[in-house]
Amino acid sequence: MWPWTPGHKALVDGLMELIHHIYVDYENVQKIQVPLITGNPVTLTLVLGSRQDTLPVELIKELLIHAPQVRLVETKVTGKNALDFVLACELGGMCAMQPKAAYHIISKDKGFDAVIGHLHDHGICVLRHERFDAVPALGISQTIPEKGKKVIPATLDARVEFVLGKLARQLKNRPAKLSTLKSSIHAHFGKELSETEVEEIIARLVSLKKVAIMEKGAMTYHLE
Repeated sequence: MWPWTPGHKALVDGLMELIHHIYVDYENVQKIQVPLITGNPVTLTLVLGSRQDTLPVELIKELLIHAPQVRLVETKVTGKNALDFVLACELGGMCAMQPKAAYHIISKDKGFDAVIGHLHDHGICVLRHERFDAVPALGISQTIPEKGKKVIPATLDARVEFVLGKLARQLKNRPAKLSTLKSSIHAHFGKELSETEVEEIIARLVSLKKVAIMEKGAMTYHLE
């Protein structure tokens, strides 16, 4: 089922902001709220196990409604971790085509963390979530904020993804200096983060090779 159809390519090429590719280990997680991808810069790949030859009717209806954003990948063979290897192969192929995108694996299987660490070493932004609705790009808040306060993502990965999305949309006037980038991140999170937490975000951006700190604190960006 490779490569993507023209409909998928048009969706990706037409987006000016960071695109998010979601890969679902459907053997592991079956609760998929497909309507959450509506209007978001998201594609959804559902990876099915060899014995998953039927899908719920309501899920099929939702997949058809969102067909330009969705694809199905069937695992043809049985065996331990067969689906995991297929998912990792699909993910790697897309990473090679679009290294600047953000990737999400929906699975409770911590075995994927080895793949994620390897891709991080190559500057690819990949996260694993145990629930579909935990993907920050879908715009679902996990907590209800107090009036006047912003929702602060709980994990470093989620904060990094949030900042990447902001920077990707700032085609002009990105912070030119390290000091202004810190101030910008503080502002994005309503000044609720500590200096250490902001520095952790920047360190992760550097390790992902999305930003680089040059001489005298000048910033360069590699988001396009």
